[in-house]
Amino acid sequence: MRSFTGVIFDFAGVLTSNMVNVIEEFEAREGLRKGLYLRTWATFQGQDLYRRLELGEITQTEWNEQFGSLLNISGENLMGWILHDLWPTYDVLKVSREARAAGIKTAVLSNSLGRSPHDPYAPYYLTGNFD
Repeated sequence: MRSFTGVIFDFAGVLTSNMVNVIEEFEAREGLRKGLYLRTWATFQGQDLYRRLELGEITQTEWNEQFGSLLNISGENLMGWILHDLWPTYDVLKVSREARAAGIKTAVLSNSLGRSPHDPYAPYYLTGNFD
């Protein structure tokens, strides 16, 4: 029997609710055409902004302003508005706790969305719940 010493969890879409649903809820709340966010994200400018955010080349505030401009909406705390309906997937978090209790090291690997002004990771207390 093969034994494992560790498990790595992705953040968005694994420890959290489905990102496509989260984005659809955002579009509906903001009165945006369905699919606008992902179409904008898929453009060269959208991809470049995400790449630069994930690499720490721009702040989340800069991303908010610039991506908001691409969507033609206010960028004020845009990440917070987009992720408003991001919820924990409690079943997966339970598996993580059970694995950790059994002595299996746990980790989270994720693209960085920044932590200010909106910290999407705060409700998950990653440093306390994962190794």
